Amino acid sequence: MKNTEGYEYYAFISYKRENVQWAKWLHHKLEHYRLPANIRKNNKDLPNKIRPVFQDSQELSGGLLSKSIENSLRQSKYLIVICSPLSAKSPWVNREVQTFIDFGREENIIPFIIDGTPFSSTEEKECFPPALLNLKGARELLGISINEMGRDAAIVKVVARMFDLKFDTLWQRYEREKKRKRFIITSLVLAFALISLGIGSYIFRLNGNLEKSNKSLKRATLEAQKQRDRANEESKEKQLAYDSVLKQQGIIQKANEDLLLTNNQLREERDKVKKANWKMMENQSRVVAEQANKLIDEGDSYTARLLLLSILPKDLSNPDRPYTPEAEAALRRAIESETGKIKLDKNFAYSKIKIAPNNNIFALCNDSIIFVCNFITRQSKIIRVHDNYRIYDISFIDDKKLYVLENIYPNNKNISQTITEYDIKNDKIKKVLHLNNIHVLNIEYDIKNKIIIAGGKNIFGKLYFLDTENGKLLDSVNNTNVNAYIRNENYLIMGHKNGMVDLFNTSNNKTTKFQALDCAFGNIDLYKNKIIFCPNGIIYDNDSIKIFDIKGNLLKIIIRKNPIEAVFIDENTIAIRYKIDESITYVDIVDIISQKVLKKFNEDDYIESIALNYKKDYLLIKYRNYIKYYSISNLKSSQSNIEHDGFLLLDNRGRFVNLHLTEEDIKFSTMISYDGNSIIYKHVRKSGLNEFLEYNTVKQFENINLNPFKLNSEFVSKFGSTYLSSNNKGEIALWEQNNVLKIFKIHDKAIYSVVFSPTGKNILSTSLDGTMKVWEYSSFDNTIKLKLLHLIETKSLPYYANFTKDDKYIIASYLDNTIRIYNAKNYELLHIIADVWTNIIYNFQFYFSHDNKYFLTLDENIIKVWNIDKGICVKNIKCNQNINYAVFSDNNDNIIALSLDNTIIKIPFPSLQDIITEQRRRFEGRGLTDEEKRRYYLE
Repeated sequence: MKNTEGYEYYAFISYKRENVQWAKWLHHKLEHYRLPANIRKNNKDLPNKIRPVFQDSQELSGGLLSKSIENSLRQSKYLIVICSPLSAKSPWVNREVQTFIDFGREENIIPFIIDGTPFSSTEEKECFPPALLNLKGARELLGISINEMGRDAAIVKVVARMFDLKFDTLWQRYEREKKRKRFIITSLVLAFALISLGIGSYIFRLNGNLEKSNKSLKRATLEAQKQRDRANEESKEKQLAYDSVLKQQGIIQKANEDLLLTNNQLREERDKVKKANWKMMENQSRVVAEQANKLIDEGDSYTARLLLLSILPKDLSNPDRPYTPEAEAALRRAIESETGKIKLDKNFAYSKIKIAPNNNIFALCNDSIIFVCNFITRQSKIIRVHDNYRIYDISFIDDKKLYVLENIYPNNKNISQTITEYDIKNDKIKKVLHLNNIHVLNIEYDIKNKIIIAGGKNIFGKLYFLDTENGKLLDSVNNTNVNAYIRNENYLIMGHKNGMVDLFNTSNNKTTKFQALDCAFGNIDLYKNKIIFCPNGIIYDNDSIKIFDIKGNLLKIIIRKNPIEAVFIDENTIAIRYKIDESITYVDIVDIISQKVLKKFNEDDYIESIALNYKKDYLLIKYRNYIKYYSISNLKSSQSNIEHDGFLLLDNRGRFVNLHLTEEDIKFSTMISYDGNSIIYKHVRKSGLNEFLEYNTVKQFENINLNPFKLNSEFVSKFGSTYLSSNNKGEIALWEQNNVLKIFKIHDKAIYSVVFSPTGKNILSTSLDGTMKVWEYSSFDNTIKLKLLHLIETKSLPYYANFTKDDKYIIASYLDNTIRIYNAKNYELLHIIADVWTNIIYNFQFYFSHDNKYFLTLDENIIKVWNIDKGICVKNIKCNQNINYAVFSDNNDNIIALSLDNTIIKIPFPSLQDIITEQRRRFEGRGLTDEEKRRYYLE
C-alpha cells in the first residue's frame, strides 16, 4: 500500500556492500522509530511508524537489477546515502545518487556519514561520491555525521529532515522518552528488591528451626577440633622447617633487590656516559663539518664528502651517531660543488689529459714519466717505461693497459719511434712495436677496430693506421694540412690547417668535404650526430665555434673570444676553454641553444686542458700544478621558463596556478592554506578598493568580499569554511560565506598578521603594539569565543608569525631582521636566527616542507633552507633572478621557486637519507686513511 504522498517507500538506503551492517542498523532504527503522539496530533499527515524503508538485499526480487533499482528509487520519497571513503569510490552508489538527482529530487537526498570527511583534501578521506561533490553553491548538501552527533542524535536528525520537523523538538521528546523508560526500569528493580526482602525473612524463620540441629553438629565439631589440634602439633615441626626456607628465600630476595639496585645505578651511569659520548660526537661532528667546509673552499669536495659520511648516521631513522644540521649543510654544499682536487708534482710539466674508456682513470705524461690516477678513489702511481726514451704521447687501451709513443736516441744517431703496450696493473711491458720510417706526434686507440691511429701534425702531415699485433702499416691518409682529427665507430673526421674538413664514412668509404672554419683547428669533438669545431687560439679574433651535423650542415655558431678547445658535455651543452690573455685561460659551460653561460671557471691559475670521462658524468680541468674534476649534473642549470598571460602563483605543493588580473590590479599578498586547497590572494585596485580572490582546487576562483570590515593593510587566513581577517585598529573578524560572524578587539594597535593553527583550535596574532599572542578559538551553537593562552613580548616588533604544519613550532619574523622559533606547546624560545632579511614581510608566508623538517626564507635572489628543529641553515641557493616566493614539491625532493619576472625555477632538494645512501654507494671501498683521520680530528 502506498503512503499518502504517492510513494511506495519512505526512503531508499544506498550503501556499499562493505557497509551492510550500518545499512541494516539504519533500516531497523527507521522502521522501529515511533513519531511522538503529540506531534502526530498536530500534523495529521504524519505516520505512526516509518515503514516501509527500501534496502535492496531484503526487498529486490527477480528481474534485471538496474531496472529494479531504478523503479525502487522512483518509488522512494527520500534517498539516504551511507557515506564513507568506500562508498565514495563505489560506481553503483554514485549511479544511484545521480539517478535520484536526474529525477529532479536532489533536495530529498540525505547524506548519512559514518566515516571520512566531505569535500576532503585527500582522496583517502573523501566520503562523498562524485555526484554529491558536483552539487555546488546553493545545491550543496549537508551531511549528518554520526561521529559529530552520535548515533541516536543522527537517527533523530534523519527523521527530522524526512518530515521537515524541528530537530530540537524531536530530540527533546526522544530524551524524555528515554528518561521515562529509565524510570520504569528503576521501578521494576525496586519492586524486585522488596520481594527479595520478604523471601529473606521467610528464610530467617526457617533458620530458627535448624538451630537445634546445629547444636548436635557442634558437639561433633568439638571432637573434630581435638583431632585437628593434634594434627596441628604434628605440623608445627613442618612449619618451622618451612619458616627456615622462607628466611633463606628472604635473604636471596634481598640480594636480588641489591643486585637490581646496582644494575639500575650502572644503567644510569651508562646512560650518562652514552649521553656524554653522544654530546662529544655532536661536538666532533661540528668540528669536522667546519673542516669539510674548508676543504670545499679549497676545491676538494671529494675528501670533504668522505669526512662528512664518517660523521653522519648511516640510517637517520635508527642513528648510530648524532645528526647535526651543520654536517647536513656541509654535505649538501659538497654535493652541489662536487669537486675533487688532485695535486701534481711541481717539478714536472705534464701534457694534456688522457682518459681510459672503461673507467674513471686518467693519465698525464711528460718526457720521461707517466702519472696515472683514478679520480674517484684517488689512487695514483708514477710509471717510467724506458729510462732513456722520450715520451711523446699516450693512449689507453682499457682501464688496465695503455700505449706509449716514445722516441729512441740510439748513439746520437737517427731518431726512431716505438709504441709500447704497458700493463698498468702489473707494471709490465707487454709488447713493443717499432715504427720504421714513420714519425708521428700523437696516437689514439680505436676500440672497435683494434688499430692505432697515429697522427702527424708536423711537415709530413699524415695519419697512419697500424696493426696492433706487429706494428705493420695498414693504411695512411696523405694530407700535409691535417691539424686535428677524431674517429668513432663509423667516421674519421680530419680538420686541416685551412679550416677544411674531410668527413670519411668507414661504412661506405665515402668522403664529405666542407669548410668548417676560416682558420686552423684547435680541436674537434663528436657527440652522437653532432660535430664541434674549435679554432686553435693562436690567431686572435677567430671567435667562431661551429657545430655541424654528420652530413656537414651547419647547426649553430657560438661566439667566444679566442677559443682554444671545446668538448661536448651532452647534446645541448659544451665546455669551452678560451684565452683572456697569454697568461690566463678560462672555461665556460655553455647551453648550445640559448648560448647562456651555465657555469664559469675563472680561477687566476692557468688552465692547460679540459676533458670528460667516457660516461660524461665528470669534467676534468687541468691547471699547471693540479687537476680539478666536477660533477656534470651540477654544472647544468635547473631553471626553466613558462610562458603565460597572467599572474603566476604556486600552491604549497609546487603546482602552478595562473591568475588572470587586469591592469587595474596591484598584487599585495598571498596566503596558502595548510591543506593546500586554497590560495587566498589579496590585490588592491588603483581605485583603492581591497579585494580578495581564493583559488580552490575544487571551486577554482571565487571572490571573497570583506569590504564591510574596512580592510587596510591586513590579509586573510582560512580554516575550513571560516575566514579570519584583521585591520589596523587591532581588531580581527571571523567570516563565513561573506557574512561577519563576530569581531574581537585583541590588540591596542594595528595587527600585522593573524593566522589559524593547523587544527583550527588556536589563533596566532602579531601587532604594532610589540606583542605576539596565542588565542584559544572555540565555536559552538553559533557562539564564538576567544581565550588568551599566552602573551609573548620582545624588544623588537614581531611582524609575521605562523605555526608549522605539525603544530609543533611557532616561527616568527621580527623587524630587527631576526627569525625566532618557539615551542608551540609551552611557548619556550628555542632559537634566534640573526641578520636574516626575508620577503615574508610582503608575502605573509613561511614556506614549510611537508615533512615539517625545513622552512625557506627568501632574500632577493637567495633561497635559504633552514632546519626547524635546530634553527640552522642547511642549504644556500643562489638563483639567477630575484625570487618572489618558493615552496617545496609534494615529496620534498624539489624546491619550486617563482621569480619576480614569473620564471619558474626547479631546484633539486633530495632527502638527506638519499644523499647519504648514494654517496656511500659511490665511495664503497674507499674510506679515510689513518693519516686523514688524525688530521681531521676523527682519531
